[in-house]
Amino acid sequence: QFTVGHLVIHVSQDSALTKHILNRLSALPNLKSRVHFNPTRLRVSKHTPAILDAHLQNWVYCSRKMMPCARRAGTFVLMASNQVFLRRGLESWVRRHAISREWPSLVMNQSTPTRDLSAHSLGILRWNPAGSHVATPSQLAISRGNTTYAASFGELLRSSNRPEGWRASPVRVMHHEGTFYPFALMRAFMQRYVGSVFETAAQAQRRGEECPCFCLVYKYNHSQCADRDAGGRPGCIGGCTFEELLLPTFAAQRLMPHVWKQASPPAVLILDGATALPRDVLRTFVRGIADHLVERASGTSGLGYIFAIKLPRHAFIDTEKLIDHVPVESTAKNARSWRRD
Repeated sequence: QFTVGHLVIHVSQDSALTKHILNRLSALPNLKSRVHFNPTRLRVSKHTPAILDAHLQNWVYCSRKMMPCARRAGTFVLMASNQVFLRRGLESWVRRHAISREWPSLVMNQSTPTRDLSAHSLGILRWNPAGSHVATPSQLAISRGNTTYAASFGELLRSSNRPEGWRASPVRVMHHEGTFYPFALMRAFMQRYVGSVFETAAQAQRRGEECPCFCLVYKYNHSQCADRDAGGRPGCIGGCTFEELLLPTFAAQRLMPHVWKQASPPAVLILDGATALPRDVLRTFVRGIADHLVERASGTSGLGYIFAIKLPRHAFIDTEKLIDHVPVESTAKNARSWRRD
């Protein structure tokens, strides 16, 4: 309903969807022309190389099928299974802005005001297209809210064991949901990724080997990284979250400044920390965010880059239930038209 481009869907091995069901879904008249289920199915879990591995398998599928996202003028957009689209226009947006850049997610905590929560929160996310994208070292992990999340990755790039073709800096950390990259950069990244220690770790993850990332990439034993909060090596978990590190860092180390002038924040708003809110406040907050984005995301609001939201640790259907009604972008005077699910 909210997209017009080709969608390639990776289904985890742990999913209850069988090959027979996927084949039937693919044959539905409203899906078969542009929705594709990737026949490669990996076992995906968070804080492992598997998430980026799954996205890259989708890009490989695009390439083999010669879809628009894998052509010279194409753009590849990374999405999450539990995000909820709110409005149309994503395709034209990414064509205009070429690539995404790091940008803070919406981090909630106990001190966040509960009165007019949505307007207050979105106010801090307004984006000025003329602003600089470059993060200072103190802002390295701004999207994750702490400075040790990706420490291991930064240490690796500064060490003598730095993988070939990578530089010591800059290092970027960015939520992958809603990020987008042009064809030329994806092709260059794949050429650097194939045969690297990062791909080796992803392949070991596929085989179910113990410690496929910590031991192979960072040379830590599993006990050093097993529990960061209990005294393990700082930044281990983030260091293996390749989907938030490799593509953003690769892009930042290679693209010229004039390209960044076209960049925008990711197209998906992550509501970090919102799950800590009381249930009734959470419902009001998420519904308010949805309303606000649909009604004010266009024009000069500074929120035009947001096309979907994601509530961490909530399935797609759970977030839709919190919204209660899923807003549909208005094409008439009534800006509060609805679609019931």
